[in-house]
Amino acid sequence: SPEPYPLLPHRDICGRMRSSTAWLCVALAAPKPGDVLLDPMCGVGTIPLEAAAARAALVTLAGDVDAHSLAQAAANGRALERARLAAAVGKLAALPLGADGAIPEWVARERRYAKRAAGSGLLPAVWSAEGLPLRTACVDVIVVDLPFGNLHKANINKFYPSALREMARVLRPGTGRLVTLSPSVRCMTLCLERQRELWEPLEQLAVNCGGGLCVLCLWRRTEQPAPAPQSDASCRLNQLRKARGLPSPPPVKEAAKREATKPAPRDYQIFRTP
Repeated sequence: SPEPYPLLPHRDICGRMRSSTAWLCVALAAPKPGDVLLDPMCGVGTIPLEAAAARAALVTLAGDVDAHSLAQAAANGRALERARLAAAVGKLAALPLGADGAIPEWVARERRYAKRAAGSGLLPAVWSAEGLPLRTACVDVIVVDLPFGNLHKANINKFYPSALREMARVLRPGTGRLVTLSPSVRCMTLCLERQRELWEPLEQLAVNCGGGLCVLCLWRRTEQPAPAPQSDASCRLNQLRKARGLPSPPPVKEAAKREATKPAPRDYQIFRTP
């Protein structure tokens, strides 16, 4: 029989990851109560919902550049909240999930879908993984299913280094953990080599994803400070130059000094998708 998706009553995106694979990713990250867990490319919310359902007292942040997928993630998050409320009112041992309010017993038992995970929820927001609207060093754990380059036609050789550097910025130095699922061992190895000052590899597993082998990596964030994000004005200027085919200006010491003395940009607020 096909694998159930008890946490995803709202989903219409092809290529979604299996719930069991998402649970494995979260288990490898081993988030603790009180941790801030982030999935910067959440899609319909498979990974953050697995974390919220099986782990207690997590602050679960989820975002995606695709507003349609994120709307479904928000709807799935509300369904989890309703199941948790029903479990509390009815004094149930496990969350009533699935289309008919029941899921296979082995799923509830092995994935620990119990009401003791109360306190965790889903906070969705629309953003780009290459420019997260989050403070530096504010996240404890990142679990992410990196794009395979099929559904969104992303150039992973360019996207991976940029997104991983931004993840390094928001992770807590020294203790932050990153779990990535990717189809390309070579690309992940190159990223690690180029950013070796930011990451310490801990574990690497081969995972069967729909008949294809993928690599599941666990990294620890080093103590090395991450590069500061570009200011909004600088980003807009670079986008205009790129659109018009103009080369980037050479670095100027005086301009760098002015940028260094500017106040930090105001943090954006995480918002719920209606």
